[in-house]
Amino acid sequence: MSFFEEGDEPRTTIATERRPGRRVRGQPPRRPLDERTVLARRAGAIAALVVVVVVVVFGLRAYLTSQQTQALKNYNSNVTTLLQNEQQQVAQQFFGTLNNIAGTSGQALTADQSNLYQDAVTARMDAQTAAGWSVPGSCADAQRDLLIVLDLRYEAIDKVQAAIVQAINGPGGNAQIQDIAGDMGMIYASDILYKVRAAPLIEQALTNAGIQIGTGAVYGAAFLPDQSWTTAGYVAGKILGYTPPALGGAVGTGPHGHALVDVLVGGTALAQGSGVINPITYTKGLTFTVDFTNDGANDEFDVHTQLTLSSASTSTLTASQETRETQPGDPYSATLGFPQTPPIGPVLKLTAAVLPVAGEKDLSNNTQVYYVRFSK
Repeated sequence: MSFFEEGDEPRTTIATERRPGRRVRGQPPRRPLDERTVLARRAGAIAALVVVVVVVVFGLRAYLTSQQTQALKNYNSNVTTLLQNEQQQVAQQFFGTLNNIAGTSGQALTADQSNLYQDAVTARMDAQTAAGWSVPGSCADAQRDLLIVLDLRYEAIDKVQAAIVQAINGPGGNAQIQDIAGDMGMIYASDILYKVRAAPLIEQALTNAGIQIGTGAVYGAAFLPDQSWTTAGYVAGKILGYTPPALGGAVGTGPHGHALVDVLVGGTALAQGSGVINPITYTKGLTFTVDFTNDGANDEFDVHTQLTLSSASTSTLTASQETRETQPGDPYSATLGFPQTPPIGPVLKLTAAVLPVAGEKDLSNNTQVYYVRFSK
């Protein structure tokens, strides 16, 4: 067989074997990690993680504590600043006006009332400012009481300014003075509420947070300068310059009282006598003028003049007026009108009187009687 006729021999595939990596001369051979080593390394990693977490947690806690501490200090500072400003800008101004208002009248009295009104506006703004604060949770109860304190002060001042002119000039001045004393009671209540509730709660919150506080750290001054302001007699003495007997003032020595002089309608004096009938043309808004004098030796206060219309067949009508103060020997006039239309046609008995005052003994000249007939 020829050489070229021989069958092809199968090809031989030569596999390439992977040669192990070369080891650096001098480096020890690597050994597989055993289980204990693996666990140890895991434990170390976990411990490191725990340390990191603890550091972060305590750091965050310290940060939050610092923030809360600062928030408490800021709140106490806000309260102190507001109440100090209120003391200077409201309390001192308010009571300063009241202490110097006695004897004022006309435009001066109007100006004083305007000043009192501005005090009320400032007090209201203080209450609104406090209501807008961001308050730490530990001071929530203190804040609630503080807002009541500020609202009480604003309401009291506003009521005083609204009543002051009538309290001084009348009518109903004594009643207005008693109301003002009640308003001062509201201010006194605000001082008590702050002293026994709001301030101690702020102190407690500061102490619980580990904040060292000393005397005067929490504001403690009262708004009302003297508890005597809650009594009507004291208020009268301040704003009138005297205390009427009806409010506890002493009755002066010597004679007291008034003498009725005339009753006029439309400038014409009525005539007296059982057989004298005074014709009066009735028009809407008809008024009577009662002239009288202080015939005693003392100043008199809250002097009431009164008219009554009566007959056997009609209901009695009454009109009255108050004069705030009269002085010995001086003449006075009171203008009175009946709230209802008097009976037209029949003869009516008109009784005019200056009502007795404290200490008055002679009442013989306090009353006069007239007979009148109304027509249209």
